Amino acid sequence: MDLSQVKLIIFDVGGVVYDQTSVGRRVARELGLSYRKFMEYAALSGIQGLQLGLISQEYFMKAFQHLYHHRSPEDLWTRFFHPVPIPETIDAIDRLKKKFRVVAGTNTILPHYEVHMQRGDYGIFPKVYASNILHLAKPDPRFYSHIIQAEAVSAAESLFIDDSIQNVETAVKLGIHAILFTGGKALQEALSSLLAVSFAP
Repeated sequence: MDLSQVKLIIFDVGGVVYDQTSVGRRVARELGLSYRKFMEYAALSGIQGLQLGLISQEYFMKAFQHLYHHRSPEDLWTRFFHPVPIPETIDAIDRLKKKFRVVAGTNTILPHYEVHMQRGDYGIFPKVYASNILHLAKPDPRFYSHIIQAEAVSAAESLFIDDSIQNVETAVKLGIHAILFTGGKALQEALSSLLAVSFAP
């Protein structure tokens, strides 16, 4: 992959910069539901709308409780949300920022967005493009197009990093360079040419 033209690097957050960001299975266990049933209820309650910032958490919870037939704690989305930094990714971002524009492009929901904000997790990025703010989410091509247009770069000048193969494939179809995240060390190897540039005088 020729990354010599890259000016902008877009990092997914959950699963790439921070681990342990998926809470679905833990919430399902707390509610005594199978993961499959929990995801079914979540979909019917509008989880996609929550991710796009089109409905409130309160609206989602009311719809969910109607299906669940029990009252569930309002803080379920945050009680089990304790992101853990992935050291190699954090290190790579710090080094890349010396020479490149590095931003976040993340699918999230307001409760998780607020936790990240309160903890200062997004502080490593000069700009965060979040689905609940943009009202766009990966793998919608408009999500990627919005970012590169806002950053005034072309697809060929952009590099996208995500742990979802579907999200990566969409980026590639748009002409954006993309790396499928499989681990911190593998990422640093994939970025070796850019990391070397970041130390150039």
